[in-house]
Amino acid sequence: IGIPPYFASRLTYPERLTPWNAVKMRDAVINGPENHPGAISFADRIATVKLPSNKKMRVAISRKLPSSRGAVTQSGRNNEYEFEGKVVYRHLQDGDVVLVNRQPTLHKPSIMAHVVRVLKGEKTLRMHYANCSTYNAGFDGDEM
Repeated sequence: IGIPPYFASRLTYPERLTPWNAVKMRDAVINGPENHPGAISFADRIATVKLPSNKKMRVAISRKLPSSRGAVTQSGRNNEYEFEGKVVYRHLQDGDVVLVNRQPTLHKPSIMAHVVRVLKGEKTLRMHYANCSTYNAGFDGDEM
């Protein structure tokens, strides 16, 4: 399903912080809520922090994120504990899976999973016409 950037920057995906995606999540935190692909908030075991609009503050928050697998912490302590319980709520990106439902239809076949593709410059949802019969949609003002 084609998603406009306006939707993609407001819909979030909670992605757990791991040693393999630490650099990508750090870049998302630095981009912030205004720039796509960015992040809306960051959560650890203590609290959830909504990312501010000030870039200097976002850079400071990103420095609190663990860097990579090769980093050495305290002696005798495993590096995996630094990533435990940390989640970045990032913007929707290409390849994410979303559930889509046509309103006001509530029967089970009208809810389908789609793979997202963010379409720059678009302002409406885009989908293949083969899905219209399942949703009972006719592109005449239907809401998804």
